[in-house]
Amino acid sequence: MTCYRRRRNLFIVLLILDELGLILIFISSPA
Repeated sequence: MTCYRRRRNLFIVLLILDELGLILIFISSPA
């Protein structure tokens, strides 16, 4: 169960990083 939990936490971190990446691209792109 600990491995599953760690994998889920890693998945959540990847989702957060993906969201941050989209925000950075949106900010850096000329509106």
